[in-house]
Amino acid sequence: MTAYADANSFVFFALDDAGNYHGLCHGSYIETFWMTGCTCYVASLITNKEDRGKGYGKFLLDYVKEKAAHVTKSNVEQGIVAALKDFNIL
Repeated sequence: MTAYADANSFVFFALDDAGNYHGLCHGSYIETFWMTGCTCYVASLITNKEDRGKGYGKFLLDYVKEKAAHVTKSNVEQGIVAALKDFNIL
C-alpha cells in the first residue's frame, strides 16, 4: 500500500509486493453541519479491469476505514456507506 495524505484528503494505491498497481482509493475528510465530527468521504474507488473481483476494492475500503477512524473518531461508517451508495454498491 502506498499512501499520500494530508489533513484533509488522501489517496491510497493498492500495490503488490512486486510494486504492480491494482487500484486506488481517493477521498477527503469533511466537516458537515448535519453531523458532529469529521466525515470520511470516498470520492473514487478504482481497480484495474482485470483485477476486479479479486478483493482489491474491499482491501482499499478496509484500509480507508482503519485510517479514517484515527482522523474522524465518528461518522466513519456513515461516510463509507454513503460512498458505497454513490458507487451503486449498496
